[in-house]
Amino acid sequence: MHVSAEIGIDPHVVNLSLGIHGRKDLLPPVDIREFTTMCGHCVVSPLRVRDITRRVKTGKVNEWEGNLVLAEPCVCGFYNPHRSVELLRGKAPLYTVDRW
Repeated sequence: MHVSAEIGIDPHVVNLSLGIHGRKDLLPPVDIREFTTMCGHCVVSPLRVRDITRRVKTGKVNEWEGNLVLAEPCVCGFYNPHRSVELLRGKAPLYTVDRW
C-alpha cells in the first residue's frame, strides 16, 4: 500500500485481504479450500470436491472431466481450470476410498 500511495494510485480491492474471521474450526481442510476459494462467490462445494477427488482416484472420471464438474457452478469465472487439474492430479493419490 505504501508503494501505491507513493505513485498516487489506489489499490484495487482484489489486492486486499482481511483474513479469516469467525469459527475457523468449521472450515473445510486446507486441501479442500484450495479448490473452493478459486471461486469468488464460494459456490464450489467442499462435498463436491471430495466426491470428484474420489472419482478421479477410482478412474470414474479423468482430471479434466472432474475439473469441469467443479467449475460448473462458478458464475464469476475466476475458477482456474488448469490449476484445478494440477491439484486433482496431486491430491487424488492421497485420498482413501471406501469400497462399501
